[in-house]
Amino acid sequence: ETCNIKQKRCTDNLGSNVNSIYPEYSPLISADESVLFFTSRRDNTTGGKKDEQDLVFYEDIYNCEKTPTGWTTAKNPASPLNSAQHDATVGLSPDGQTLLTYKGSDGGDIFECHLKGSAWSKPEKLGGNINTKYHESSATISFDGRTLYFVTDKPGGYGGRDIYLSRKDKKGNWGEAQNLGNTIN
Repeated sequence: ETCNIKQKRCTDNLGSNVNSIYPEYSPLISADESVLFFTSRRDNTTGGKKDEQDLVFYEDIYNCEKTPTGWTTAKNPASPLNSAQHDATVGLSPDGQTLLTYKGSDGGDIFECHLKGSAWSKPEKLGGNINTKYHESSATISFDGRTLYFVTDKPGGYGGRDIYLSRKDKKGNWGEAQNLGNTIN
């Protein structure tokens, strides 16, 4: 454990069951701290290929569970969460039942998956109120699951990448995105 007293920040190394020699980032943990998801660029990536732009393996999603003795060995859940392209963690609902993912297509878009029993549904691209031809790469869901906060670099914002919100309508669709304004952006 590494602690910085001045910044009141501690960092725990989760050990060899989670960490590898490859890049790992964008960790997500359920509110009850029982499940961890993260993105890694490991050699066992789905499809097994490297990105031609940076010559590093494609991103894939990995997960593990917390037990009384520590974290289980991280595994690549493969399809449907991972494809032969970039697949990354973006957001996790507090109950761990909804996972938001990023797929690197059309500038990069946000997808939503649901846990059905012990299996994840196929990632579904969030609608046009969220995804555009621009870059959407970060998002989170409110505790009640009714509000989505996300980042995009689409025109009309205050900065290069702005935070927007979208609320679910009565039919369960994400409504029109609203910029959080110049105090935030």
